[in-house]
Amino acid sequence: VLSVARPAFPRPVSCLISMVRCVLVALALALVVVGVSGSLPVPPGNPLAHAQAQVITSSQVRFTVLTESLVRMEYIPSTSSSSPSPFEDRQTLVVWNRFLPVPQFATTRKGAVTTISTSSFVLKYTEGIAPGFTRDNLEVTLLSPRYWSNTTKWHPGDKPHGNLKGTFHTLDGLEGWQDMNCTVDNTVWNGAGFGSQPLAHCAWGLVSKDGWSLVDDSRSPIFDGAWPAPQLNGVCDASTPASSRTPCFQDPAYNPDSESDACQAAGCCFDSNTSPQILPLNFFFSSSRNDSYNDVQCQGCTGYNYNFLGFQGWVFQQAQEGMIPLHLYWNPRPPGGDNALVTDAPTMPGYNFVRSVGWIWSPQGKQPQNTSALQLWYSSSMSDYFTTATPTDEERALHMGYKLISLLGYIGIATRNSSTPVPIPPWTPACYQRSGNVDWYLFTHGMNYAGALSDFALIAGAIPIPRRHWLGVSWSRWGNEWTQELTYQQVANLTNDGFPLSTYVFDMNWHLKPDWTGWTWDTKEYPDPPQLLDWLHARGLPIGANLHDAQGVMPFEQRYPDMAAANGIDPASNQTVLFRISDQRYADTLNDLVLEPLAEEGFDFWWTDWQQGEALGVQDCTGLNPTYMLNHYRFMNYSGATRGLLHSRWGGLGNHRYVSGFGGDVIQSWDSLEFMIYFTATATNVLFGYWGHEMMALQSAPINDANLELFTRVMQFGAFSPIYTNWGNGGSDDNLWGFPPVYRDSVQRALAFRLQLLPYLYTLARNAYQTALSPLRPMYYAYPTLAEAYDAQLQYMMGDSLLVAPVVTPADNATGLAKVTVWCPPLSDPDALWYALDNATQTLPADKATRTVAYPLNRVPVFVQDGTVLPVLPYQQAIALGIAIQPSYTQLEWWIYPSSSSATSTTSSMYEDDGMSSDYLTTTNFAITTAIVARKPNAYYITISTTGTYPSFTKQRAYTVRALAFTSSISSLTVDANNQPLKNAPTCSPTTQPPQGTWCAYLEGPSRYTIVASLFVTDTSSPVTVVISA
Repeated sequence: VLSVARPAFPRPVSCLISMVRCVLVALALALVVVGVSGSLPVPPGNPLAHAQAQVITSSQVRFTVLTESLVRMEYIPSTSSSSPSPFEDRQTLVVWNRFLPVPQFATTRKGAVTTISTSSFVLKYTEGIAPGFTRDNLEVTLLSPRYWSNTTKWHPGDKPHGNLKGTFHTLDGLEGWQDMNCTVDNTVWNGAGFGSQPLAHCAWGLVSKDGWSLVDDSRSPIFDGAWPAPQLNGVCDASTPASSRTPCFQDPAYNPDSESDACQAAGCCFDSNTSPQILPLNFFFSSSRNDSYNDVQCQGCTGYNYNFLGFQGWVFQQAQEGMIPLHLYWNPRPPGGDNALVTDAPTMPGYNFVRSVGWIWSPQGKQPQNTSALQLWYSSSMSDYFTTATPTDEERALHMGYKLISLLGYIGIATRNSSTPVPIPPWTPACYQRSGNVDWYLFTHGMNYAGALSDFALIAGAIPIPRRHWLGVSWSRWGNEWTQELTYQQVANLTNDGFPLSTYVFDMNWHLKPDWTGWTWDTKEYPDPPQLLDWLHARGLPIGANLHDAQGVMPFEQRYPDMAAANGIDPASNQTVLFRISDQRYADTLNDLVLEPLAEEGFDFWWTDWQQGEALGVQDCTGLNPTYMLNHYRFMNYSGATRGLLHSRWGGLGNHRYVSGFGGDVIQSWDSLEFMIYFTATATNVLFGYWGHEMMALQSAPINDANLELFTRVMQFGAFSPIYTNWGNGGSDDNLWGFPPVYRDSVQRALAFRLQLLPYLYTLARNAYQTALSPLRPMYYAYPTLAEAYDAQLQYMMGDSLLVAPVVTPADNATGLAKVTVWCPPLSDPDALWYALDNATQTLPADKATRTVAYPLNRVPVFVQDGTVLPVLPYQQAIALGIAIQPSYTQLEWWIYPSSSSATSTTSSMYEDDGMSSDYLTTTNFAITTAIVARKPNAYYITISTTGTYPSFTKQRAYTVRALAFTSSISSLTVDANNQPLKNAPTCSPTTQPPQGTWCAYLEGPSRYTIVASLFVTDTSSPVTVVISA
């Protein structure tokens, strides 16, 4: 049953929590602030907890009881904290609000022992035993009921064995099931991973069978006003064993191990006595790019078929006497681009600095022992630099026509042969993170999973409501050959074949493409961008654009002169403005001078496609990562009255505040489909409720029945997932209109259902904003005591009413049917049933049994809870181009499913606002339409009314009521609206309605009729009652 669990803030009427907390929750949840260009707003919320909630046992230890089930535990190793008080009272990347109503708790002190008790936990801390928190000085007894009842206590260092998992950075290049254990350094993945560190930002869930979950905020940067800054609460302890040091930045290529000032400015510790780190210099070559590539790792090689050719020798991570730096430069201009490993900038024009690789001995001195000469070669015919360090490399260079340019210096000699890249040896960083401080949040909610999510939202912010169009169907296509004319054709072809379309997203084909990064329209392929954008907007399609940030702003860009000058670079130098998102000047000027003009031309939101590692461009602040910072900046700094929208990857806890996740180029298979289902559901355990996976065909695969069947089932899962994004490229033919009819029609049917359910999905989005329960939910949220709910990993709930069990296996060759295993959870009435969404005569008992059902290609196993009343769009309106952008529903249907009881009343509420503005954060500009269905023997009494309004709301509306599988006979049926009889229309169907003021009937299944009544109301605030009686 649909419900809006918490009313819009700051409306206090019928708030399900206390008046004070209702207002405070509003402050904590209203986290999307509309900014102005070039000025990042300060995150909302009050980070200073109420004094009465704090229990300070010493100058180094503080406990804060935030709710009855959530406690903060802090230890500061000294009073030299960077915070104004000895403890941290500023906002962090994760936590923005700590000022909550003081919960009920008791504190006792007996000698060195402090005890804090709530209804959910008993915390005991013994002072003076050991610094920090250990098993010996801290114990928390868990009081809330837990699934694993034998877990009764928590101690520091306990492993999260029962954790129900969270999410991680991306599925880019992965195939099949992946390990989601965040404590495992899992470098072996099923799939390529595209070099994007898919385990990055792996987050444990906030819910667990153990009954507890721990959020460690000890290393999070803090917000110094609006801008992130290093947290300095830890200490630099020179006695810290090298093996226990955490690098300032995780990637050796970016850790300032030879730069004391840069290290300390980033908030880290520097040990000048650390032995220099040696790094292997490996040699790669791409025949498709005709490019040699020398690097400690083949960063950025993925997708270009670089092959390992040899190990060249050793370079140093830190400088020693007589050494010079070795740099990697990149030129996007030659066909395929060119990498150059040099000590000075290349003499040929167009090369841009990428990063430092390491240190080598200078050629000016005597060649040290056990070294080899590193030489630079160049081929004018191939526009390619080539670096050699072995006789074999030199022979290869001569054979291919390269000419020797210079001696770069000397590197450690290659003392071994290798058929694979030599791995980086164990790393002892000279620049390492501070340590010793503790800032933990312990969730002790037991099986109250909804409570854990809600409490996290109180301190970390709400799940924003996406723009309504983003819950529809979006389309994107990548290909160098994609043109303005083909864009027109795409939209026409989709529309002509009945495919709904809500959003058009340009992949990187929109911009100049010497490489991934680009900020200037490719006017060869798109000769008139303003005309194209206007054309799409005129058809009700908001427009997104793909952005790859990593290469900064290069000299060929249209807006390079302004960007260079604003960052202190002479535009005449043709020096690339390097990506540095942790620098406010770079971030602001990129936004103001590059992105804002593109937005003014017609782009409505950004698809941030970051996949270049998690250390580039954030060298000003340890603990910061580019994914988080790009997400935070672009969402928080959205200018204008339109609500923020960003499609990007997961950057760690707190990223639920930035709307939707880009799953990446998953390698499609039946196993991948299974994992996408599981992965999407578990992400809700960290409030990341809007993963949008690329619904795509298996790349470079033949178009045959087997692959088309898989593609269809992937699309069907997408149709019943949080965000639907259809994507294709030259190796993945996703032109739906060109598929054989059986596959084309099956996908169209699923996508039409998605758009018909838009009013329901948007209401779920409002509920997610208010309750922290995402639209798509694992089964154990509603059934935490049942083992079957945890085992049912391939099905999920969409809200409270829909159970979805996507098909994950191919069909039987003989029958053409695919088998699906469905666990049928119990309902309050022992006789209740689960009804098929698309045929209410097909049911499953709600008896906790697991059943196998068989489904044809054109159907998706979606079941509706007994007695549900669903608000949906009429079919013809749902497939209309751009319908999701309309600010108000002019037509609406109510689908009434049968109930096991003939004397029940069901209330269903539908939330509406304009779908685009940020008004929902601060005003009551919304409407709630309620349908109350009173069931009596052989009769329904349906009362529909609307409360509230907003500027673009229309009070006139056409209503259609569908009483699904209502009766076995229509011979004596009558239908009234406000005591006026409706006439019987001759025919109707599941996809049509009778004329307004009439009713009709059609067979839903064997001997069961669905009754359809259509009427028009001129004032939705006035209740209308429809009576259907057999």
